[in-house]
Amino acid sequence: EKVAWVIAMMKKFFHRSVRLIVFDFHSTGEEKIAYRNVIKKEAEEAGLIVGEEIIFASEECPEWRVEVPHEIIADMFRLSNVFIMASASESYSLITQEAGLMGLATMINFDFPPFLDIFGKSPYWGKFSSNIDMMYAEDGATTTTVSNKEEFYRTLAGKLVYEVDNNRAIVLRDNLRKYRNHYFVFKYELEPLLYFANESV
Repeated sequence: EKVAWVIAMMKKFFHRSVRLIVFDFHSTGEEKIAYRNVIKKEAEEAGLIVGEEIIFASEECPEWRVEVPHEIIADMFRLSNVFIMASASESYSLITQEAGLMGLATMINFDFPPFLDIFGKSPYWGKFSSNIDMMYAEDGATTTTVSNKEEFYRTLAGKLVYEVDNNRAIVLRDNLRKYRNHYFVFKYELEPLLYFANESV
């Protein structure tokens, strides 16, 4: 739900067209289904359209309820600009490392101390709470209380938007994706020539 707020603030304050894709194939238990509903409610409160601007993979495709092929994950990375790892409990997080290797603007949970050791200073950091006491790096909890959700998550959204807009590799990749695909070339380069040819006959 915290990721949903970040993405919603990208939409509201930075006027971006957004899609948040949640790969939840490992979340089949009743408590996880209940939590998914909590996330949807929070997403709606934040201003996202459930099913359109926040999408749960398990609800899109029957076989994705228990497993999503690695090729699909890789395709989503290629289509994405931003990756947020807000997990309060995690291990070595291979998915975060894959996102980094794909060159996405990455934000990681600052409140989870192992991430600081694993990823260093390179990612953007957001305080998302965790199940570890940050002061002593021991079992316990670190709770970040947010009094004004819009202001708090707007700040995090702004960091990612800045990176997406100013990282030349991301900008180039975006432009190539948008303007060098078959659809765009046909629609805006070839199809007009066909209309022109018809008018000339």
